[in-house]
Amino acid sequence: MEREFGPEGIQVVEMPKGIPVSAETYEEFGHALEAVAASRAFTDRVMNHVRESGKPIVYVEGETDAPYLKKAAELLGRTDILEACDIEWIGSKNEKGQGFHTGAEALKQTLSVLKANPGFSNRRILLLYDSDSTTPDSDFDGFSVRSIPKSDKNTKATAGIENLLSEECLIDAYYQQKMTPKADGGSNISLTLRKADLCKHMCESGTAEQFSEFAAALEVIGKWAGLGTSDSDGVIPV
Repeated sequence: MEREFGPEGIQVVEMPKGIPVSAETYEEFGHALEAVAASRAFTDRVMNHVRESGKPIVYVEGETDAPYLKKAAELLGRTDILEACDIEWIGSKNEKGQGFHTGAEALKQTLSVLKANPGFSNRRILLLYDSDSTTPDSDFDGFSVRSIPKSDKNTKATAGIENLLSEECLIDAYYQQKMTPKADGGSNISLTLRKADLCKHMCESGTAEQFSEFAAALEVIGKWAGLGTSDSDGVIPV
């Protein structure tokens, strides 16, 4: 903050002695200030977004959740959902493209904002958590909380949106290997899923069969939106 406003633009005082100190002297204090500013910016963004008039909106946890759900809706005959609702990631990125206020925490903060401002939104809102969420399903004035159903068919990815993909999609090519040296001369090897790359590939070439487990998640959205449910032939009853 002192870097932004200059030493003459802000003064931090150590209490109770009232001794002026530099805010940047305390690294933790500087980080706390940045966290507060980021939190406020996130809250303002949410408030501005929900205040806009528009279709009902579904906020999701992960950056890849929205593309997956939209592609699933196209493949599984649920384009009625895409016509009725906007599906968007609630997270934010900084100027370097790094995510902050992401995942379940971003949805929880959004939930707190909406609870603190009842009736503020001009559109219906669904906060859609991943299947590993402990936040209970609930309904409030103008917004609701739901979780994506878990698929028992995918035993490789047991959490996150990738759990709804067919296991055959989670090939080794989409896992990044990292080797961390140990003091005894050995090493720890970890594998991390390259989620964005997998999502891009699946949304370009995925099949209805590979996305079949997304049907339950789409039913959750469709029911919340007041739409019919799809039958085995992909027809939406009215």
